[in-house]
Amino acid sequence: MKYVVYAEDGPKEIDVTASKVVTIDDFYTIKLTTNDIAFIRGPGNIFQIGGIQVKDLRVGDYLLLVGIHVATVEWSEWTWQTFWWSPFPEDPYGARDPKIKTPFTNYNMASAYYMIGKDKKPHVTFNPHLETPIVGPIYMDSGISGKDHGSESNCMSCHHVAAFPTVNGDPSLANALLGSYKANGDVTGNEQFFRNRVNTHNMWGMVLGLQGQKEYAGKR
Repeated sequence: MKYVVYAEDGPKEIDVTASKVVTIDDFYTIKLTTNDIAFIRGPGNIFQIGGIQVKDLRVGDYLLLVGIHVATVEWSEWTWQTFWWSPFPEDPYGARDPKIKTPFTNYNMASAYYMIGKDKKPHVTFNPHLETPIVGPIYMDSGISGKDHGSESNCMSCHHVAAFPTVNGDPSLANALLGSYKANGDVTGNEQFFRNRVNTHNMWGMVLGLQGQKEYAGKR
């Protein structure tokens, strides 16, 4: 089958050979109800670029979990974990808890508890389903790595630059975040790009919820 990948010089179509057939039972799923769809279609509840359009959802459709970020306020810098589905989940230490059952055995995990490693290089932690489509001049700062790719990103660096309004002040949720990310590298909170903006304590959802309101209309 054909698959589109996003390289530095633009989208390319490549041939992919399926190596394993999976079923819906290999995913964590939610079967949509009328209330679910009403919530998803509600203003400001879903931030979407690409994929199936919200207007096309129907009762009985399934949502499949392929990637998710989890952050907790356990210390001042928060904790950052990301999980993603894989047909060949890793178990590098051979210590998978036997209490974990399918479909959760099909999810891999990575964590980010620091932005810069002991080698003075940026720590890279990303979700292959969520971050890899991000390419081009999307980030505010390309960071120490000198690359603008989601596959060079770090959860902490990205969320620690969350502030309202976004740099471009665009009320359209499809464009609001362009120019407001930092792929990786250290964030102290004293950077120039925080001037005249309100730090939202690592929460991009708060920024999008406010900036998408009609009353804001792109005004600072």
